[in-house]
Amino acid sequence: MKLWSNLQMVISFKPAASVEVSGKGKRTYQMIYEEIAHLSPCIRRMNATHQIGCSSDFNGNTGVLHLIEEDADIDWLNVNGSYSPYIAFFSAAGCSTVVSNIEKLLATKKISGILVDHSNRTRNDIIDDESFRYSSDRSCPNDNFVTQDSLIIFSTYQKLTIYFKNRETSVAKEYMSLLRNQDGLVIFPTYQKFIFKIDSLSPFSLFNASFRSSILFFCRPLQWNRPRQLLVGHVEPHGTGSNFEVDFGVPVLALTSESEVEFIKECYYNHNHPDDTEAEYPLCAMELKDFMHGVKDTPTCMWRTQRTSNLEISSYCDPIGDKNVWGFAKNSDNSSSYKSVILAASPLDATSLFYGLFPRVGAESVVTSFVPLLAAAEAIGKISQKEKDTWEHDVMFALFNTESYDYSGSSRMVYDMMRGYFPTSKETIKKEEKEKKKRLPQMNVTDISYVLELRQLGLSNGTYYAHVDPISQADEGTKKKTDDLIKILQGVGPVEVNTVPADIPLPPASFQQFLKTGINIPGVVLTDHEREYNNRFYNSRYDFPYDLGVDKDNKTEVLYLAKKLNKVAETVAKTLVSLAGGDESSVKTDVTTVNDLLFCFLVNANCSLFRSLQQKADVHISPIAIDLYPGVWQSDTQGSILTTRLLAYFLGEKTAMNETDKDDCSKPDDSEVYTYHYAIGPEMNPDKGICIKSTVHITAAVSPAFIDDEHTKPDWASTKYSTWTQSQWSRHPSASEYF
Repeated sequence: MKLWSNLQMVISFKPAASVEVSGKGKRTYQMIYEEIAHLSPCIRRMNATHQIGCSSDFNGNTGVLHLIEEDADIDWLNVNGSYSPYIAFFSAAGCSTVVSNIEKLLATKKISGILVDHSNRTRNDIIDDESFRYSSDRSCPNDNFVTQDSLIIFSTYQKLTIYFKNRETSVAKEYMSLLRNQDGLVIFPTYQKFIFKIDSLSPFSLFNASFRSSILFFCRPLQWNRPRQLLVGHVEPHGTGSNFEVDFGVPVLALTSESEVEFIKECYYNHNHPDDTEAEYPLCAMELKDFMHGVKDTPTCMWRTQRTSNLEISSYCDPIGDKNVWGFAKNSDNSSSYKSVILAASPLDATSLFYGLFPRVGAESVVTSFVPLLAAAEAIGKISQKEKDTWEHDVMFALFNTESYDYSGSSRMVYDMMRGYFPTSKETIKKEEKEKKKRLPQMNVTDISYVLELRQLGLSNGTYYAHVDPISQADEGTKKKTDDLIKILQGVGPVEVNTVPADIPLPPASFQQFLKTGINIPGVVLTDHEREYNNRFYNSRYDFPYDLGVDKDNKTEVLYLAKKLNKVAETVAKTLVSLAGGDESSVKTDVTTVNDLLFCFLVNANCSLFRSLQQKADVHISPIAIDLYPGVWQSDTQGSILTTRLLAYFLGEKTAMNETDKDDCSKPDDSEVYTYHYAIGPEMNPDKGICIKSTVHITAAVSPAFIDDEHTKPDWASTKYSTWTQSQWSRHPSASEYF
């Protein structure tokens, strides 16, 4: 192709980070290139069986720019396009969210890369169209980590449906035989499903620990991430799963600047747009660079990483993981208080197909889950220690990370509890006992008396729903305690809480991982939806705050969303205190705190609340929303760091301290019970800082499949636990437009 113009545009993940020029070459470069820095790449991830996501060739992929605004543009490229390969630029939001369109494009074998318009104009179009739904998660989130021998259970008191993932396996045959011989059951077998009419509750005695550990029982009868009409003539039957199942095979980049999008479109219409006939040279073309080092699957990639001798590449991929954040309301070193615990939980992470996307994602998916939990923690933290010491139960607040990736965080906590490693490993215990250090007592799942989990609470019409596990409810004692929990929820707070019909299974939730142990735990998952998600954009690039009415320019007015979530927080706080055995009548949450949390997490992390938790007043925090993607294990994310400090601030004991004395805010040599953190404080005055002492801690939120110690070896091909890894890349993803 003849290079005849001095116009070339470079769009890079970070400004010019992937281009090395100097001297006279740099001046020539500046004459030719216009640098733009507003894109987010689709990256490659892997699990036990396959790779998903995107990657370019090592030296990048090139192609002629082709704009797609409607289905006819795809058909034209397939039939008439003769300048292949092409870089397809999806400008219309609807087209790029229909996976069949992308599959259709890739099937032409004419595509070497894809650009997606994620600018303000496109995002606003999405928000305004209330019929539009899009999720890059599955129709049943996290429904992809059970074993091949697994059974999927759905039940009511009248009917039990069992789906056999593989009816030829030994487990399937064993339980089919067992169920066939049960009294009171009428069997209607189909190819991979048995439906039983239950005349009594006795068959539920079959669900012992061994059975429960090999089943998943929450999704098949109901698609939580429900079917959606995307465009006229386009109906996709369930969540696309593109973030977990699709290997695009080409680089895919999202463009977030409206001016850059218009610049590219102008070039296309001036030079490439086919009127009646195909345009002639010169044509706008693109080069995309997004090369990923990880390939095939997690076992292959991790094996290569452990055996690498490449001096330039130290790792091909890393486990996806972060930190779980948890702490106790009593803030006590009394070991007996941890033997009867109410677990108050929520997820902490979000994800989408694109990495580092802005605006940040996860507004409804997770932020509306953990903000009420943190506000409830603040209210409970204000109760005197003397009163809390009289409670029958302690309250353990837990924010689980990496939950988007097959419950990595909650499954790790459960795994560690069951093998006696929570919160401390056996090796560390021996060391601390030798040094005569105080420490938190070990906890087991059996120490959990109740679970109250918060999930997606921002889109309620005024009514909230208490979901329960129908299988464990067959146990009389568990059902009674669950009913007691629901009764308190319905009676103590300012919100309406409804129970759900018996034919609705437990929705995707961290609570699932505790139930999989086979231990019946009374518990409720509180949501804003009875059946399918109200969230139109679950775990997608459109799950940002403006669909919830959060205005980035509003820094002072209390949001309507904050008022709603504050009522939820107060209901939760009162429920936890009442359930623990305390007096909930005076418990009050602060709507200002809820408003501040929403603003800090969803709009601007450089807010007064977050700044007050830093050690110095001049610590710089990026004035954008928090990225809640968990990242890779062994790297601390801003989200988990700030949430740890917040929970400690809300639950802990605060002592006035000057900045000059901050070194005294540290744990004693003979104790590991408490954590200590110095903060500049809400007045932002070095003379009025605070020392925060709390029982808030962090532990690993990486899958048990990656544990490598003297007792456990990694199982990168595990079908029981998450095996998600993220590829490494050596240069910043970029794109360039040229003639």
